[in-house]
Amino acid sequence: MGISVSKEQYDRACSVDLYDFLIRNHESAVKPEYGSVLLRADKHISVKRGYHGYMNFRTNETGNNIDYLMNFLGYDYQTAVLSLI
Repeated sequence: MGISVSKEQYDRACSVDLYDFLIRNHESAVKPEYGSVLLRADKHISVKRGYHGYMNFRTNETGNNIDYLMNFLGYDYQTAVLSLI
């Protein structure tokens, strides 16, 4: 059984500046460009400094910080939340 994550922890994880988190923890997976970081594996996936979440400019899909870590960096839900906070 996984670790339980509270609503407060979820909210805190969603409010983290994802840009800074990625630069600090996943420098090899992202590339700073044009005031954003782009996912090296798909340069259409962008995270803008000061925002919470991402935008896929090819599909117009958006998501929060947790979605990004789960969808593009292989985190599970609990690990994503706890890593961000």
